[in-house]
Amino acid sequence: MPSFKKVKLDNKDMIIDFLDSQLKDRKERYENLFKFSNFLSKGIKEDHPLGSCIKDSKGLIQGYIGCFAHRSPYHKNNWILNMTEWVVSSKYRAYSLKLLQHFLKDNSLIFTNFSASVNVQKILPRFGFQVIDEGINYYSVLSNMNFNILSTKLMMGKKAQEIFKNTKHEKLIDEHIKLGGILISSANGRGYIFFKKKMRFFGILNLIHTINFNNEDFSRDWSEICKIALINFFSNIIKIDCRFSPKGIIPKKNKKRKMFVRGLNYNGIIPSRAFSEPLQSIGDIECF
Repeated sequence: MPSFKKVKLDNKDMIIDFLDSQLKDRKERYENLFKFSNFLSKGIKEDHPLGSCIKDSKGLIQGYIGCFAHRSPYHKNNWILNMTEWVVSSKYRAYSLKLLQHFLKDNSLIFTNFSASVNVQKILPRFGFQVIDEGINYYSVLSNMNFNILSTKLMMGKKAQEIFKNTKHEKLIDEHIKLGGILISSANGRGYIFFKKKMRFFGILNLIHTINFNNEDFSRDWSEICKIALINFFSNIIKIDCRFSPKGIIPKKNKKRKMFVRGLNYNGIIPSRAFSEPLQSIGDIECF
């Protein structure tokens, strides 16, 4: 019979080799999963959650669910675990759901999945996950810019950070900026955190987190944000989860992708995606 175990840092090399044997040619990506988890665990003394695995009678890895975990200042400093890879060898495929049960067994934690495959989208609701979004909108920066508006109301850099000094948002903003995040804020405390994905000629800005957000204010800031995107970051596309999309602005296209959360209190703040995705796939980060 196989055994189900919490992943320890000592298992790293075995899991990387297992993933490489199952999925091929992506070894550097799997190494980065652990590097990013190590970055998130800095300053945390207790064991950092890394996921769950299946071991056979010889102690070899036969299945793995990984996660990025961080303590959230918005959720009583509770752990939030976002699922990354979920891979089980063909011989042990019958134990896939038991592996998921092992991963989810602590009901005091919050779990997210922002990148579920079509098959996983069908499974997660059976295990207590709720849909928090139905997709991602893509906006053309050029078609939404107003060249008559000077970008004087919104701030970036240290000026933007000063707005949130000594607030509950300060720690989260600081961590996002260390990961390569871009903070754009208004004088009255609205904040938008982006990550840039570099392309060959232009870039794409991904909206990862919002502070004191509502759709109508976002619509009023929209032209200035588009101008900042193009002029400061040479980005011609902005990607935004549907729930955050500026009201009344028509997207260029929509990508259907359900996003899930489990264990979030009613009306609780949805966790930031910056701690929920392999950021090396979003942009260049310096934390390694």
